[in-house]
Amino acid sequence: AVMLFSYFACREIGLKKWGMRVAMLLISFHPIYVMLSGSINNDALSLALSAAALYLAVVWYQRPGVPVILLLGACIGLSMMAKLSGGVIAPAVAALFLLKLIQEKQRWKKYLVQFAAFAAVVLPLGLWWTVRNGVLYDMPVNYIPPVGEQLEYTGIFHRLFDIRLHSVYPA
Repeated sequence: AVMLFSYFACREIGLKKWGMRVAMLLISFHPIYVMLSGSINNDALSLALSAAALYLAVVWYQRPGVPVILLLGACIGLSMMAKLSGGVIAPAVAALFLLKLIQEKQRWKKYLVQFAAFAAVVLPLGLWWTVRNGVLYDMPVNYIPPVGEQLEYTGIFHRLFDIRLHSVYPA
């Protein structure tokens, strides 16, 4: 699914011949897929939904419309539901929204309606688990149950943007 959505995104931005080949080779043979192929968890689902969101963001930028932005919101929200780090794509999409709004200032009302529709989809899907557990069980936003690699005291910024180069396990 990641390769398919990546191919669609590359085609949508107009890559041809060598550009398409290089991009697809980098995506297809990236080492992360070797690691993900041996794991049985929600990482692959989150990655596939993020790739779909990337494709839909490109489509929305070129042909803005409510159906596309709703699908984009669903992909990002479901990706966040699968794994919190699925929301890493959201700042890039927000920058794309802002760029489109600046480029077409005369249509700002149309875009604000689309952004509100996007938020109405992405926020409940992406945050329902966190809000539910915060309300019912007073659980912190960045809480991880103490199983496996003992990350319960890791901050939210570190959880979302940590890039470990030597070991996948924290020291």
